[in-house]
Amino acid sequence: MKIKQLIAGSIVGVAVLLAQVPSAQAVTLDFTSASYLGYETPGHPADASAVAGYVNYLITLAVNTTGTDGSGNGYVRSGNTFNNLGTAVPQTDFGTAPATVTLDGSLQYLTAHYGNGAQVVWDVLGLTGTFDVMQNGGVAGNGLSGVLGFNGSTTTVPDGGSTIMLLGAALSGLGLVARRFKK
Repeated sequence: MKIKQLIAGSIVGVAVLLAQVPSAQAVTLDFTSASYLGYETPGHPADASAVAGYVNYLITLAVNTTGTDGSGNGYVRSGNTFNNLGTAVPQTDFGTAPATVTLDGSLQYLTAHYGNGAQVVWDVLGLTGTFDVMQNGGVAGNGLSGVLGFNGSTTTVPDGGSTIMLLGAALSGLGLVARRFKK
């Protein structure tokens, strides 16, 4: 009798614990996302190299500003701040109108193309899991027509301390060479 009660109690306990585990749900990437970077309009055909140029112009804008490039494309930069926005390099074509994308944390940018309305950009560096991409671009009311992923390349510059250390080592080396030839 005690064994049956113990087994029944264990089953109930496990069922209660499983009921409390939250189900996994995809997060929607839209204009309210913390990763929303901004958009370019009008949305030209989603050629990856051209879109990389749009992203690279967008990341030069200050937070909460707008801009126009030399081709007359308009840009709106979101109020979200980000660290280390690297130069966009085309990496992945998720295809036309995918409802969801799965990210592994390695891409820097995700762009969604909405007909002739806009290219919307998110900084997705470090994000992992499944994400829903908003289906309507909102800017011109056009539906999703393509999603591209980009790596971000950055150039590192040594800090002032490293520069001084390297300069000191070079001057010391020159001093030793000069001393050796003096003898």
